[in-house]
Amino acid sequence: MRRTYAAALFLMALTGEIRAQTSWPPLPASGFITGRAATQADVRSGQAAFALAQGPVPVSTPLPLKIPQYAYLDDEGKRVPVILIQAEQARDMQVVGLLMADGTTMLAFRNQLVLLGTRPPPQSSDNPATPSQSRARVK
Repeated sequence: MRRTYAAALFLMALTGEIRAQTSWPPLPASGFITGRAATQADVRSGQAAFALAQGPVPVSTPLPLKIPQYAYLDDEGKRVPVILIQAEQARDMQVVGLLMADGTTMLAFRNQLVLLGTRPPPQSSDNPATPSQSRARVK
């Protein structure tokens, strides 16, 4: 019986049937921008992922989204767990700043996200990456 169980687990691991559980961290208490456009000073201090500005003057407005919140980024059909830390609109572009699993930040367009809210989503077996609370510079 044990051999059958072990063989089944081994086969599942080889075929990719065993996947890591997504475990969401608490939302950060700082390191995000909400209610206003970010500045270059915000980016330098680690409070923002980007600043859309012409010189020192912001050229964007904040999007009316709850920040921070959990989200999935659609990366060519693969759902990547992220934390939304910034959302702004400049002309017809809606740009978001995201906290990735490895602590780096990245930019994406709003339409690439599925927003999940401020409560940790249920654990999922199809997303091995996990957003972390640490902050790093944009790669």
